[in-house]
Amino acid sequence: MGRFLVFFAGSLSLLGAGLSTFFGACLVPWLWALVFWSLSSFLPSLPSSGPFPNLLTFLLNPNLLLGLAWLAYYCNAYICSMFYPLPRKSLCTQVNQLPPLSQELSSERQGELIQYCYQQYREALARHNPSPIKQLKTPPQFFCWSGNALEWKEGFLLLPEALLDPTQLHLLLPLLAHHLAYYNGPDVQLQGVWDTYPDHTFWLLTLSGNFLWVPVMIKKAGLWKAWQAERLLEADTFAYWLGQGETLKQYLQHTYISLQRTEKPDLVIPELVERIEHLKEIMKQAVLT
Repeated sequence: MGRFLVFFAGSLSLLGAGLSTFFGACLVPWLWALVFWSLSSFLPSLPSSGPFPNLLTFLLNPNLLLGLAWLAYYCNAYICSMFYPLPRKSLCTQVNQLPPLSQELSSERQGELIQYCYQQYREALARHNPSPIKQLKTPPQFFCWSGNALEWKEGFLLLPEALLDPTQLHLLLPLLAHHLAYYNGPDVQLQGVWDTYPDHTFWLLTLSGNFLWVPVMIKKAGLWKAWQAERLLEADTFAYWLGQGETLKQYLQHTYISLQRTEKPDLVIPELVERIEHLKEIMKQAVLT
């Protein structure tokens, strides 16, 4: 579905460009002739404009110069929307209750910790017969940051510094396994393409014949978020394949209890309860087989 949405959004972008060109080449001259015809009917001082402007005449004889002008108008609006997008939520997992590091870890120590996680995942995959995935792909590099979320941003994996501590291995293993699903699937690449499409427009552009709203419409529909919700459950399944089903379930249960204690709503789709039940069902089926 993700690939289809990216392709469909690209098609709508081309359609918006074509409609904007058509508006400038055919409808703008016709509207101008219509305005002049209307004014000449009420203002005797203006020369007679003749019969009512026939739209078919303008459709058969488009003004290419105006069409190119409206195409440039559309492209400029498109580029502006690309460079100034609306704030969005990335594929991230909040890491709760992480204490500050007592001392700085060297980048070499952090790399060794990540490689240890990768080794644990590959050993877990080897226990599956047949293996659910042919080969575990891992990013060639990652970046540390001071935030409290593990996430993908512009195709790069960001890891909280507080998580890169051996004492936090029980959190790092399941969360990293979950996010590797996005790297081993189409998510990271498709997200990069999806982010290049415009996500907002203005009513004035629409009234002036700029059809930027056509590609924007697909982003407003919420289909991408629905696909990401499906992928979230599939990423939990991926973490189970890497041997992190039980630890991820415990983490989600802990997060759910924390939300209940603070009386905060669970605004993520799918909800934590659904993700927990999904993992329970997977592990139950594994026991039965």
